[in-house]
Amino acid sequence: MHYYRIPPPARLAGLVQYCWSGSLTPANGEELRHLSVAKSAARIIFHYEGRFGKEMPGGGWEPSFVAGFQGQTMEHAQFVSAEKSGIFGIELEPGALTALFGIPAPELTGQFEDLGSILGKKGAQWQARMLAAADNTERAVLAEAFLSSIIRQKDDVVITSAVRSLGQPGKEAGIEKLAERFHTSRRQFERLFKSAVGLSPGMYSRIRRFERAIGKMPGNDRLTDVALGAGYYDQAHFIRDFHELAGMAPGQYRKAISGLPFPEE
Repeated sequence: MHYYRIPPPARLAGLVQYCWSGSLTPANGEELRHLSVAKSAARIIFHYEGRFGKEMPGGGWEPSFVAGFQGQTMEHAQFVSAEKSGIFGIELEPGALTALFGIPAPELTGQFEDLGSILGKKGAQWQARMLAAADNTERAVLAEAFLSSIIRQKDDVVITSAVRSLGQPGKEAGIEKLAERFHTSRRQFERLFKSAVGLSPGMYSRIRRFERAIGKMPGNDRLTDVALGAGYYDQAHFIRDFHELAGMAPGQYRKAISGLPFPEE
């Protein structure tokens, strides 16, 4: 697998984390397998070459969209492909679905939605341009131009601050303290946060901690050190989160990604 990141343009700061590209070529007679784990924010994906399919619980697989949204999710899933694949992705910031597209984040939680079904004619036209692009440098330029042209509002300062507070290892502010800081009741704060991010504050904090651990898994650090560095206070919670959010134990996950150019956090 060849993977690399493209930094976001300054004018999309607070809305886009980064763009990325991944290309995979299966060995003769083998299938490509990709594990999708829990994610704290939505992304937009373009399959400019080949397609993956989602493995279904009862057997078989369901083809993925050519281009579309993957919402923030608390679940994991397996994807498979038997053909050479090229993917261009846009990792959004929490809260960007509303600021960019006017979409309430909870509508996409746990969902995979075709680009055209969400954005209509504009989405279909953007998809056609992205798939026809000569390379990923051009796709990054097209993505910046399109997203910059549709910004509906600036990122929510309150939510951005709350997201930052909930995402720092060892410094996560309690929900009660965050509610007090923003002069709201706990219930009101949780409602506002979930409306913008698509996850409850508690679940968002948990998935961000899991994502920090994911980012450290490709190295040679002991799993105990990975857990502590990500903000886990005991191995039991570390192991539990991997089983629930990745579908396997930490050691199994590290073995599954062995040899892949997995990006660090």
